[in-house]
Amino acid sequence: MRPAGRRLSGPRPGRPRPAGVIAVPQLLSEWLVGIGALTALLALFLPWSVGGRYTSSWGFASGVNIVMALVLIGVLAVIFTPDWLPRVPQRGLVLLSVGAVGAGNRLDRMSLPLTGAGGIVFLIATVVIAVGGGIAVLGQDRVVGGPQA
Repeated sequence: MRPAGRRLSGPRPGRPRPAGVIAVPQLLSEWLVGIGALTALLALFLPWSVGGRYTSSWGFASGVNIVMALVLIGVLAVIFTPDWLPRVPQRGLVLLSVGAVGAGNRLDRMSLPLTGAGGIVFLIATVVIAVGGGIAVLGQDRVVGGPQA
């Protein structure tokens, strides 16, 4: 027999429920970095030069871009699954560096004629990542959505 007034199931008071795997970013810098990293990752599937076969001109045709894709996947993991990963020290500086290296990688190739849409989208997306990291480094971050204090 169970004592009267005691429930058998349900959440216990004081114990937090598990949130889910993906967390919604709350800061402006996190949104900029997350959207920029996702867009840059998708831009690797677009053609980076005009002419030739598709697979010879897309973003994954270069070994440097394959490494950059792995870094972008890591950035997405840091932004959208913060509860599953350890805290990154100097996170804003790391994100600023990733954006600057990605933009520098693409600026090197922008002077070539016949640049495709993928390269231009990748450049813009990595600049957005760098801006998001810069906002975090400068301490100018703001909460996005919800009641503003």
